Amino acid sequence: QILLSGIRLDPPGEMPVEDLSLRFGYDQRGGEKWTGECAACGKWMGAIYARLYRNNVRCRTMFYREWRRNMWEWTAFVAVFNLVGGVREMDTTISDVSRYYEQEASDLLWSISKFLRGYLAVTMTYGFEERIFEFADMRGNGEEFFYPNCEISDDMYRLYFDKFTDSQQFCEYLSLATERKMFGTEVVPDHVLKYGNGELGTRTSAMIDGNLRSDGKV
Repeated sequence: QILLSGIRLDPPGEMPVEDLSLRFGYDQRGGEKWTGECAACGKWMGAIYARLYRNNVRCRTMFYREWRRNMWEWTAFVAVFNLVGGVREMDTTISDVSRYYEQEASDLLWSISKFLRGYLAVTMTYGFEERIFEFADMRGNGEEFFYPNCEISDDMYRLYFDKFTDSQQFCEYLSLATERKMFGTEVVPDHVLKYGNGELGTRTSAMIDGNLRSDGKV
């Protein structure tokens, strides 16, 4: 399995494959901190790594559990930043969200992080918020990223947004986008809209705060 995150694939014959990953500092042990790296796991991860390496694209190989964390981190990034920026009346880039709507995006990311732990037993890797904001700030200016502005569409809902409809805060943004007719007819289910508008009350996560197990045992 492969996660093509920090890479731009232009139409054949136009531009070569471009690596969008970047180094943004060092950790306490002196190791380099990277964001936007591609990732591969499974039987063919060595072949995938070699092919990307030949095209000067940075790729990490890892076990499935770590790859899954990276996949959810990228999915949360794409969903949150496009939704927060897409509901604005003016065109907004991914980079704009990281600079001017940081608190909104951060709140949604932590809401999703809690959802992933409670429902899917996936714990986001330490430093995920820093990596996401660094990548958004440096690569989300509309020129280097995949699309010029934040996008809200029916396809975005099916590919990204509907993965996080158990987060009430996320559903609030989906409700706002629906009110502004950014989705097609009946794309967002009624129960998601009602949840976002507070009509279904509040739902609590199966996870107890501060504990990775829902039964309270360490």
